[in-house]
Amino acid sequence: MEPLFLPWLAAQIGKNYGCRKSESPFIKEEVESPQKPEFKLTFFDARGNAEMSRMILAFSGIPFEDRRVSFDEFKQMKKECHFAQLPMLEWNGKVIYESSSIARMLAKMNNLAGTTIFEQAQADSLIDILKEFTTAISEYLKFLLGLRSGDEEIFYNEILVPAVLKYFPSLEKTASESFSGFLLNSGVTYADFELTNTIETICNFHPSLMSNYPNLLNIANHVHNLPQLQSYFKNRPKTAL
Repeated sequence: MEPLFLPWLAAQIGKNYGCRKSESPFIKEEVESPQKPEFKLTFFDARGNAEMSRMILAFSGIPFEDRRVSFDEFKQMKKECHFAQLPMLEWNGKVIYESSSIARMLAKMNNLAGTTIFEQAQADSLIDILKEFTTAISEYLKFLLGLRSGDEEIFYNEILVPAVLKYFPSLEKTASESFSGFLLNSGVTYADFELTNTIETICNFHPSLMSNYPNLLNIANHVHNLPQLQSYFKNRPKTAL
């Protein structure tokens, strides 16, 4: 007896597998894959505001040009940059500015923005908090870059330490409530990349400041051990910031 084959099932199978009506519904039609987009990310020779996007691209296995320019080169580039700032992402003839906007687009393209609307909002808010922290310590970072003179102990005690105490206890609480080993329950997102980059900067200068935040350190360790990022971490330029 021949198996019963319902017309709606055949239509559904054909729809799911891209078959032409004249073909067997079980034979998938070969569809030419679209050409991969080309990305060029321009920033200074530092991790800084570009590192989150670099990590997204590297984790997702997307080739990109990691263009690193000097401050003198950037002075010349300002004439061509619409907003006179970096990072800048060039993608298929289009240009995008602002580090968070670049990273958010790349994260959504590569399923690293959170699995639900709520999680996407969570990831965005965590990144905003980390950006606020970076802004709060900007004068200290300028000092480390040699762009600001002053007493390091004063910068440390009056800028860095208060900022860590303001932002990191809440981030630690968020990390402690997740059961995935990352900031969000669904798993790794681009917020984990921004957190890891921030912690790396702090630990390069004052690792003891992170001793009270074990869950955040665990997340950073998990990110550093992700197989998809090993080649990138091994080959990227080593920079303190």
